[in-house]
Amino acid sequence: MLIKNNYRLLPVFFLLFSARVHSQINKQLPPGFEVQALEALSHFPELRATPIRFKVKASRMTAKTRPTVISSFLPKGCRKYLITISDQSIPDLNPILLKAQPYDAQVGLLGHELSHISDFSRKSSFKSFRDLVGHLSARWLDKMEFHTDWIAIQHGLGKNLQAWSRFIRNTMQVEYWRGSGYVKNKNNRIERYMNPDTIQKYMDELQTNHH
Repeated sequence: MLIKNNYRLLPVFFLLFSARVHSQINKQLPPGFEVQALEALSHFPELRATPIRFKVKASRMTAKTRPTVISSFLPKGCRKYLITISDQSIPDLNPILLKAQPYDAQVGLLGHELSHISDFSRKSSFKSFRDLVGHLSARWLDKMEFHTDWIAIQHGLGKNLQAWSRFIRNTMQVEYWRGSGYVKNKNNRIERYMNPDTIQKYMDELQTNHH
């Protein structure tokens, strides 16, 4: 059993009970990753009433987040979101799927995806449409994903994000990670997703500002 194999998961039992009604009403948790999702969700109290569905299926992208098609056109308080987690991808990406990651990295990745929702849920319909157009630009995506990592750090997920960042770089044998779309270009030195030392820098700055 997962809990028996990792003593660090014992405190998460509290999350399972305290978030039971919350998750059943507004959240559809990912099969096999329920505990990890609940731990990540615990860092986002602002999403407590936000409908979020986690779906596990074969997909080239290891994980992606978007509002549902219909709710994309609704006011920000009325949107529903879908987080897709890949359980099968191309051979080059299979080693970094969520199921292959250590627990802390899994929470970090799910926290990053929830950070997208936290960011998007505060935007007006106009800004949401602007973001949709922005996805056509690689440079825009670089800034957006970097900023999303910063949101995760602000929500107390820095250590988990570091675990994910290290896992990706060690597994893929790269210094910089720009995402699954650049898996064939390992010499790409663009920091779309924060490197571990960059995450630490922002964590240190955040701690300094809080003192």
